[in-house]
Amino acid sequence: MVAEEVRSLAGRSAKAARETATMLEGSSKNVENGLAVAKRTAEAFAKIAGSVQTTTGLVGEISTASSEQARGIAEISKGLHQIDAVTQRTAASAEEAASAARELAASAEEVQQLLRRFRLGDGDGQATGWDGNATPPARSESDWLDAPEGR
Repeated sequence: MVAEEVRSLAGRSAKAARETATMLEGSSKNVENGLAVAKRTAEAFAKIAGSVQTTTGLVGEISTASSEQARGIAEISKGLHQIDAVTQRTAASAEEAASAARELAASAEEVQQLLRRFRLGDGDGQATGWDGNATPPARSESDWLDAPEGR
């Protein structure tokens, strides 16, 4: 009976050794798989870190471009304000010129009315008969230029 017990114990020990060997092989494969997963994870994290750096660079470029655009918009705004000021000054000058033209036209009309009161001679000391109410007799430029002083 002892021999049978020893054989049975030896059989169970052999079986346990095979199971232990199988378990060790499985654990070894699991460790290898774990190392492969850890390596792929490290590579993925490296790619993520590179992408973060690239994104950071792009965000910096966008920020720089946005600042330049803001400066450009500020310059455009300043230019538009200057154009508006010039336009307002031009409009004021145009209004002043129109007012001066109206005043000049009124003065010209007043001078015409004053001139209508005078009777002009025809050059020989005789009155022309113009009464100042009708249109004065037409005179050419040469009549004015060739006329003696005092006429």
